[in-house]
Formats: sequence, C-alpha cells, structure tokens
Amino acid sequence: MNIAQSSRAHPREVDGGERAQLPSLSELYPLAVDSGGYWVAELASMTGIVYHTERVKTPLKSWKDLRDPKYRGKVAISNVSGTAGYHFLAMAARLNGGSETAIDPGFAAIASLKPSLAAIYSTPDEMSKLLTSGEADIGVWYADRTSALKSSGAPVAFVRPREGATAILSAMCLPAATSRPKDAHAYLDFQISSAVNGKFVQAIAEGPTNSKVTLPQPFLSANYVPYGQQQISSLIQLDSEAISQNLSAWITRWQQEIAS
Repeated sequence: MNIAQSSRAHPREVDGGERAQLPSLSELYPLAVDSGGYWVAELASMTGIVYHTERVKTPLKSWKDLRDPKYRGKVAISNVSGTAGYHFLAMAARLNGGSETAIDPGFAAIASLKPSLAAIYSTPDEMSKLLTSGEADIGVWYADRTSALKSSGAPVAFVRPREGATAILSAMCLPAATSRPKDAHAYLDFQISSAVNGKFVQAIAEGPTNSKVTLPQPFLSANYVPYGQQQISSLIQLDSEAISQNLSAWITRWQQEIAS
C-alpha cells in the first residue's frame, strides 16, 4: 500500500497497549511509523532521477538538471496519476516556493518543461521501454525499478537529487473490524522484525525500515536502496494527507494544462 493513497477510514488505530504487542516497533526508523498510529511501513524506496549511462556521460545531480538544454526532447516524466508523477509535481512546487497545499508553482514549472519532454509515461514498463529504445535519456523514476532494469543488463543509473529524493513506503495496517487482533499484531511484528525485514528487502531490492538490519555490500552495490540513518533521514516525506485530498483535482488539471 502506497501511503500517499491510503485511506484512514478503515484502518484500526493502534493504541499504547497494542504497541506493546509490537516489540520491533521501537527499531523502525521514525518515517516508518505513522504518527497517528494507523500504519507501519515494511519497505522503503524513493523517487528520483534515472539516466542512461551510455548516452549521458556526466551523472545528474539536481532536479533542476532535467531542464538542461542538452536534454531537450529526451526527458520522460510520469503522468500525475502515478506515484512518480505526483511526487515530481510536489517537488516542482516545493522547489519553486509552493507545497502540496500550494501546488500552482508545480504546475507552472512542469508546463515550462514541456518542450524538453520526450514522453509522459503511464506505467513503469513504459519508462523501461523509453530508456532502452533511446527515446528518453533521463527522467523521473523509481529506485527499485532502476535496479531491476540495471540487473537485466540495461546501462542505467539512479540519482538521489541533492535537493532530496522522495520517500516511497510500503505500509501495513490492521482492519478496524479484525476478529483476531493478537494474531494480526504478531504478523505485523514478524514482518518488521530485523531478521525478516533484512531478508525480505534483499529478495525484492527495496530498502529496510528496521534500523537494526545490516545489508551486505554486494547487494548495496547492485541496487539503489535507501539504507542507514543518514540516507533514510535525507528522504523527503511528502504530505500524504494533502496528496490524498487533492490528487483527483490534480489529475483533472494535469489533463488540461500538461497532457494537452
């Protein structure tokens, strides 16, 4: 579950007594624990910049590099309905004086980027094809997807922009009407325990949310994952509540101002 799209109407809020049933909770990085007590995250990834290493010789460093004239016609971004799309919109707003609740600067910035765009993709698979076919050289994409494409032999690399990559969390919550809360809590704790979290993330090339997890260097060298206190704390946490409330309107506005 992508927390930016989650609803709080149905999850069960975990109170202090129930937290005691999750001994591994204290080991999680702060961003992995909902301040309202509705969810915990088991996986972490990020949205940043991907580039084709054979066609782009100098690694990009900033979100602003997407505007470099030398990449004109070779930039790909996601439709705003996708996670990478609304992450980029929110970052464009933030970098131009706005925010998730003041999104106008984001739309203006992306509208001005349109001459540089090779495509606006709708699915991660489309982005893979854009990169491998040569239609796009750089773009906004996911760290885990870049790792997977790289492992297939494609010459691609992922960049955490110096202004920050945006956090993607895979979260778990308990249904409000669960009839087996003890078993449910046991499963949650099993999933976020350091032993299980460490094995799980290596199986799917994601970052751990348990701070006690130690990952081997070969895995870290082969994959783009946020790992360790410094990298985790540098991730930008967007206002998921504001995104949930406004995304439908953003999609409509995107069709009128960006996609047209």
